[in-house]
Amino acid sequence: MSFETKVNALLEDIIKEKELPKMSIFLYSNKSNKGDNKGIEISKSIKIFEPEYPLQDKSARPKNGTLVMNIQQKSGIELLIRNEQFNIIPLPKEAKQKVLKSDQNFKHVIFEESMESLYRYIKANVIYSIENYVSNSSFGCCSKFKKCSDEKKCLHENKLYSTGCYYRRNLEVGKIFYGQNRNVL
Repeated sequence: MSFETKVNALLEDIIKEKELPKMSIFLYSNKSNKGDNKGIEISKSIKIFEPEYPLQDKSARPKNGTLVMNIQQKSGIELLIRNEQFNIIPLPKEAKQKVLKSDQNFKHVIFEESMESLYRYIKANVIYSIENYVSNSSFGCCSKFKKCSDEKKCLHENKLYSTGCYYRRNLEVGKIFYGQNRNVL
């Protein structure tokens, strides 16, 4: 199975596990815009895409989104990880860090494609990005506030969009304003 196929399967598993909208995490092909290489893939990116809410019938996935990491396939797999993620998510021992003074925004980490730790590390970075994702939309709460209160968690069907819900943030820290579990007067 190819690297791309394995990563796409991993992303699909995360989407199911986290109950995210279909195609909300994806592997994007970055293509050159210059010279003889114009139109040729130069790298890939894993991105989070928040579908509009309510979902439209013909929702197209744009090339922009929230970047999780960039990936370059050279002699091995080189992951470009944001500094914050790199400092929080433990780097597997078998991975090699490539120090580039010219890149202040990303740490460059090199794996062999056959290393299982590569896929665990990618997954850990994607999960971290999802758990720290905040929607550009913000709202007080949706019509499910009573059900969410009774279940003590957000029940909105779009888990990315609902990161903009202020009531969800209260529920996550145990503050419940409605229903049978109300604990805030």
